[in-house]
Amino acid sequence: MLGSEFANKVAEYVASTGEKTPSGLGVIPSLFYNINTSFVEDFTGRGASFGFILCEELQKAAAYDEVKAALAAKISKERIGTEIDLMVSGNQPVKAMTYICDLTLFWIVVNLPPKSEPAVSDGCDRLCIAYLDAAWKLTQLIGCSNFSDEQRRLSLFAALFLPFKEITYKDNKPKKLELF
Repeated sequence: MLGSEFANKVAEYVASTGEKTPSGLGVIPSLFYNINTSFVEDFTGRGASFGFILCEELQKAAAYDEVKAALAAKISKERIGTEIDLMVSGNQPVKAMTYICDLTLFWIVVNLPPKSEPAVSDGCDRLCIAYLDAAWKLTQLIGCSNFSDEQRRLSLFAALFLPFKEITYKDNKPKKLELF
């Protein structure tokens, strides 16, 4: 199906549901770039369900120190948290977090406070992904229907952050605080 045919099918769907018709928008599969607002919009609700593979050029670009510095400086921690929450709550959390790790962005999105003790060991990011993978496989084995969405989400986050369980940090007060 050509891009224009796909856009027409999506427009038909959107029109049939009574939602705002995305006329005049550029299309990237089911995500639309609204040239008027400069935002990517998903009128179908299926934008993340296609299993996209990142091209090599994007992977290389994401690894540049300048890109990582810009992400850390220009994107709020709240926004990063929201996006990570969506990834972990989605249908491929291990794949999503593995991408983050492969793109060397893990320590940008999991930004530990300075003065954390003990120091995080090399490979800790991969260990976090391994724990997430184990928890994901366990929930699949037991059956997702045995968990509420919130229970599943929290168990996956607990597994992801398990390697940090002994980490503490000092704030400006004289006492140590546990990180998690």
